[in-house]
Amino acid sequence: MKKMLMLCILICSFLFGDEPQIIIRAKRMLDVKSGKIINDAVIEILGDRIQSLKPANIPPNSQTIDLGDVTLLPGLIDMHTHLTYDAADFRLDLGKQPGMATAGRALLGAKFARITLMSGFTTVRDLGACCFSDITLMRAIAKGITDGPDVYPSGHIISITGGSCDQSSVNPDVKNPGPQEGIADTPDAIVQAVRYQWKYGAKVIKVCADENKFNESELRLMADTAHRLKLKLAVHVWDTESIRASVAAGADSIEHVSLMNDEIIDAMVKKGTYLVPTIYTINTFDFEKMPADIRKQIEAEIPIYEKSLRDSIRKGVKIAFGSDTGQIPHGDNAKEFASLVKYGMTPLQAIQSATISAADLLGVTDRGSIEPGLRADLIAVSGNPLDDVRTLERVAFVMKAGKVYKQVQ
Repeated sequence: MKKMLMLCILICSFLFGDEPQIIIRAKRMLDVKSGKIINDAVIEILGDRIQSLKPANIPPNSQTIDLGDVTLLPGLIDMHTHLTYDAADFRLDLGKQPGMATAGRALLGAKFARITLMSGFTTVRDLGACCFSDITLMRAIAKGITDGPDVYPSGHIISITGGSCDQSSVNPDVKNPGPQEGIADTPDAIVQAVRYQWKYGAKVIKVCADENKFNESELRLMADTAHRLKLKLAVHVWDTESIRASVAAGADSIEHVSLMNDEIIDAMVKKGTYLVPTIYTINTFDFEKMPADIRKQIEAEIPIYEKSLRDSIRKGVKIAFGSDTGQIPHGDNAKEFASLVKYGMTPLQAIQSATISAADLLGVTDRGSIEPGLRADLIAVSGNPLDDVRTLERVAFVMKAGKVYKQVQ
């Protein structure tokens, strides 16, 4: 018997090499595609991949993690974060952030990246960081220097000179900002700005286009340039005309639900444009600290934001999850789920927005679901999130790429 056991171990070592083999057991698992709860889940993981579900034979040298009475879900994806900004210092205007160059912001990002990972988010887009600090952070996490989710960075936000997303004043080392810092006032500068962010590691392009800062033809040039480089274009935009122009120009996602109308919503449905609502942030506005004119404007607009989201959900606009952490505290990402449900999504739809839908917008096929061959990005929560989506605010287990980062006993 002992010889047979040794033989099995040798065979497994030959077949699987030195890659760790892990068996995850849990009372429940959510299939995010079908919406079904699978009872008595068993997941076999080899290296950084899911090998099988409910394997017929469990290798004798595998490590078993029995999580007990929890629900397993895929690692969550947040499509709108600002890891290198602290919500305690956040201003309405990103360009007025306290001066801090690449090293300082990357270190700050390392702190917040770990908090984000521990909250159950194994992949994020970072949509706004100066000095390539988000790209520095992405590489540090990929090399294992610090813990955090996979980061898809945007580099510098594309902005006109002096626009609300002109972040050149954030970096004390920048004296004459131009396309390298995302500042683009001409068609040539737009192309240069997009290509420069791509050259240095951006995985998505972010632009601030509100209040007609860029017209439709300029936005189309931006989208076409990004798409030729296999990048998506995410557009921060608030006013109706600029949203219309962004959708018509080929934006992949509209960031923040705002002053939308039926014409825009219908166009988004037709073109397949994603909406990343970040609706929870309206619950965190500190109106007492706002200038009176801005407060009056936002208070009048909030009912329109709410209607825009309800109508978008009802009409079938594609929704991808985004929290806008950096404006709200890091670690509060999952509070967006309850807000999405409040405005018309089912708990399953809200969860899908942070899994399969987010993966689709991200343009990846290796995550977002628990299936053989996909990355072993897993989280677990107590209870059933289909009954109470707020359970996602209390994550008990986090695995990213086959490595356990959090396990609450």
